[in-house]
Amino acid sequence: MEKVENIAKYILFLDKNNDIFINKLLTLHEREYYEANVRLNKYLHIIQMVYFAMTDKKLFNEEMYGF
Repeated sequence: MEKVENIAKYILFLDKNNDIFINKLLTLHEREYYEANVRLNKYLHIIQMVYFAMTDKKLFNEEMYGF
């Protein structure tokens, strides 16, 4: 089982030009978030779901929350 930190680092490594993970401040539901953080969380959720659908196992064990 992988650590979620390693998967996140790898995803960010793939975006060498910061085309996808832009460090821009967003306001959602009266709270401020960095766009890169919101997008990274979405990618991690998707990766976990696809991996589980393909293998019937979790890729990482950390609990994930939707905000």
